[in-house]
Amino acid sequence: MALAPDILIYVQSEKAKAGIIWLSQGLLQFQGQPPARPGPAENLALAILEMVRDEVQLGWRLTRDGGWRRADGHLQQAAVMLRSGAAHDAPWHLTLALREITGLGHSAHRRLESQAVADADGD
Repeated sequence: MALAPDILIYVQSEKAKAGIIWLSQGLLQFQGQPPARPGPAENLALAILEMVRDEVQLGWRLTRDGGWRRADGHLQQAAVMLRSGAAHDAPWHLTLALREITGLGHSAHRRLESQAVADADGD
């Protein structure tokens, strides 16, 4: 069994997860605030979000797993929330993307562990 695809999925999922978690934590400042015109903080969040989307899109190009596309759709929704002045709603969409990406990484990790066990049993 080729390990390369699962290694790529796992690595990309970890990078994307880290970015989403950082961004989610930063967006906590918007909780409880009324919608407002996007300002410097929202623009910074959008820039970070675009970097995370780049990693997710790279995951898609490398592996062609549909989970990356679903995660990107959630990230696009988060961007819409940020651009529309509803930054307080963006974390929900980030959570959905995080869930999708965590599933990708978890599945790849399970396959890698299974292969490691099979390789150890074969020695």
